[in-house]
Amino acid sequence: ITAAPTPAVANENIIPNPSVETQVTGENRPEFWHPGNIWGELDASFSYENNGFQGNRSIKVSVTNYNFGDAKWYFDPITVEPSQQYTYSDYYKSSVGTELVAEIVDQTGNTSYQWLAWTAPSDAWKQVTAEFTTPTNAAKLTVFHLLLSNGFLQTDSFSLSQTEPPDSGIPNSSFEQTDPNNSSLPQYWQTSNWGSNRSTFSYLTNGYQSTRSVRVD
Repeated sequence: ITAAPTPAVANENIIPNPSVETQVTGENRPEFWHPGNIWGELDASFSYENNGFQGNRSIKVSVTNYNFGDAKWYFDPITVEPSQQYTYSDYYKSSVGTELVAEIVDQTGNTSYQWLAWTAPSDAWKQVTAEFTTPTNAAKLTVFHLLLSNGFLQTDSFSLSQTEPPDSGIPNSSFEQTDPNNSSLPQYWQTSNWGSNRSTFSYLTNGYQSTRSVRVD
């Protein structure tokens, strides 16, 4: 008999002004949100719309004369816990495919990027959700919903929350914790082989929805 795993539970939303309803006084943008951060060769325009998914406001970016790069709105980087699972979501409309990427700042101030998801074009409001695990030295992050071609992307109702993973009963199940006594092993894990063979064990610095995994050759 196999028991079904306990579903993951999301905690409170930590994105400030997640429905972008609150406007910065004297500026045409929502509080804690910023237009721009354009990269590459393209022309981009940003607008603070008077309609939304569940409210009166949303944000929109449009791109023309695209050669390469991307454009996006983004929220102020927020403090996160290292080696923890998070769930991100937003609602969007778009004329083209788009991507989600997390920009992560570590405890020494270095920046890295983690790809989260690809979204298909949609004429109606559609939700995209992505789960990911923060690196072992993560300190802050923001999430970019990227427009990477000519077209438009309109977004609203954002959410980022720390997720309590299902109880698998397996310690250090994502291999993120390194054994303090042996850096070549994840904590609580061992290697073993049996029979007549030559085995090589590796503790890798990449993985599925995390930064670590294990391999045997």
